[in-house]
Order: sequence, then structure tokens, then C-alpha cells
Amino acid sequence: MPENPRVITDELLEAFLQCKYKARLRALGRTGQPADFEKHRTSQAQAHRAQVQAKLFPLPKAAPRPEAPPALLEAATLKQGQTRLQNVRVRSANLAASIDAVELVDVPSALGCFSYRAIQYVREPNPPVRNGHGTTSRSQTGSGTAR
Repeated sequence: MPENPRVITDELLEAFLQCKYKARLRALGRTGQPADFEKHRTSQAQAHRAQVQAKLFPLPKAAPRPEAPPALLEAATLKQGQTRLQNVRVRSANLAASIDAVELVDVPSALGCFSYRAIQYVREPNPPVRNGHGTTSRSQTGSGTAR
């Protein structure tokens, strides 16, 4: 059964964009067996995520890479002012989402003299990037970018 049937998650929203019936089944907790294509895409996405994490957040060679599910990010953790946090989950009363990473920025907020920006790992060669005018444009960076 889902965490809370009234919570809209990023997984549920993605399912809705692909197929309304699929989203309805997921909201009811009936996920079924993933198709081979979905398994393939999931494994590719996980491999890409691990590759980007290794590039952006290098660990010593002896340190194992964590493969844990996303940890729930709370205000107390954010107030500590850590430079980067990766593989986190945020939640409000009726919304929940997984975030690949958050990074500390020098912009005042309710947390103090800093805030965080979300980083999403994108597998497109030229992902759309929001410019200062509120519109999106294509980035000139290569594959394995973060935005």
C-alpha cells in the first residue's frame, strides 16, 4: 500500500503523465510486475545516477557507495548547514518527492543566512535549463549533467 493514498509523490505524478490508469492503480497500491523495458530503463537510470554521484560527490576509493533508499530530509537536518546532501526525500502534508541532491547556497532563508538548491540528475545530452527570464532553454553541456 502507498505511504498515504492522499499524498502525491513524484512517482505517482510520473505514472499519471504516462498513463492515467497506471497512476490510478499505483494510488491504490496495485503496482503489478514491471515490464522488461521498464526494468531496463530503471537499471540505466540507476547506473547513470551512480556515475553522476561519483563525479559530483567523490568518495575515497575505499569508501563504499551507499545504495540506500532516499532518506527523509527534515528541517533540523537542513538547519545544520551541510554543504551537500544527496539521495533525499522531502515531504509536506500532501506532496512528497525524491531529490538527487541538495546544495548549500548563500541566499538567506528561514534556515538562516543560507538556503539550498535542488539538483536533479538528467540523462539528456542537452537538458532544458531555466534562464533568468523565467523561460527554459537548452544547455550546451554534455551528457551526465546536473541541473
